[in-house]
Amino acid sequence: MASIKIVECELNKNTLKNFIKFAWNVYRPAGKPGYKYWVPPLISQEVNILRPDKNPFFEHSEAAAFIATRGEIPAGRIVAIWNNNHNIFHDEKVGFFGFFECLNDQDVANALFDKASEWVKSKGGTALRGPANLTLNDECGFLAKGFDSIPFILMPYTPEYYLQLAERAGFKKAQDLYSYYLSKEQMKWEILPRICERMEKRYNLSIVEISKKNFDSAATFVKRIYNKAWSNNWGFVPVTGNEFKKLIKDLKEIYIPKMTFLVYSGEKPIGWSMSIPNYNEIAIKLNGSLFPFGFIKFLLGKKKIKQARVFTLGVLPELQQKGIGAYVMYHCAKSCVESGYMDGEMGWILESNYLMNRGMEQIGATPSKIHRIYERNLTASLRSQ
Repeated sequence: MASIKIVECELNKNTLKNFIKFAWNVYRPAGKPGYKYWVPPLISQEVNILRPDKNPFFEHSEAAAFIATRGEIPAGRIVAIWNNNHNIFHDEKVGFFGFFECLNDQDVANALFDKASEWVKSKGGTALRGPANLTLNDECGFLAKGFDSIPFILMPYTPEYYLQLAERAGFKKAQDLYSYYLSKEQMKWEILPRICERMEKRYNLSIVEISKKNFDSAATFVKRIYNKAWSNNWGFVPVTGNEFKKLIKDLKEIYIPKMTFLVYSGEKPIGWSMSIPNYNEIAIKLNGSLFPFGFIKFLLGKKKIKQARVFTLGVLPELQQKGIGAYVMYHCAKSCVESGYMDGEMGWILESNYLMNRGMEQIGATPSKIHRIYERNLTASLRSQ
């Protein structure tokens, strides 16, 4: 069998295009069935995530991209990541891997994981965790449940054999990320309005829609809530000012005002939520590009989108065990239905977040997908695990 070679790729536009396009070898191989539920990413968007001149992540952290060939044939890829802000915030020495794609070849996967491990160890890392593209605020996790439907927007779809590739390479589960399905019919409309009415009176709650006009001013409150609401969650890292500016700029292009709101207690903003249409219903037909005709398909398809995803939902820590979460969930679902989206996905939620998972079940949602984060101990020799 031909030998395996690992080559580092420069993080520039031209090299990264080929790096990203390798995914088509896995999901849409020539002359083979492929994976019909895979949604091709927008190539330009993926490239910009990995470009230091485009992504403020690189202002504080670093990454290296590697591609594997077996003989002359591309066989896999991986990005090794050193997130300084994560390690400072959590007092850890953990490196990450992301953008992993690989043919069903254990030797190639081992070589890629080993290369990423070696790179992380050179930075002083004691563990390798992932996948995360590049952080847990981006797409992350290998799909572990829910292979029979397309992913919702900003959620990954990966082959089932990736789980075996990781586990046979010495990785162990670090955390599962749960997503829930909820339809208009499932929602417990007869119970939740009464609960929400009590919450409104007790905490003087109100919902304020984030319109196009007040989007920028609301962003100040959103950043403050975002960095506080998730501060105790596993793997969370506060976003920097420039990272948040980029996030808001990206979301501003796709958000729906009716489905995006701040939650007030009196005059104080204490929570927020954003739900977005499942643009993957269109993206699956674009083959990774908006040009030359993809943009037309996108515009024509927008009004045909039937589902939405609750992208984010958070309440300040001091109010998280007061029942306000159910109030926010109810208004999320209500705003989606009123906007014409009769079902969708809520997630992801950490498996360790008992309150949120319990809240999902209480409103009638059912578990639909699981994405898994793995970790490999680097204090032992790479192949002895």
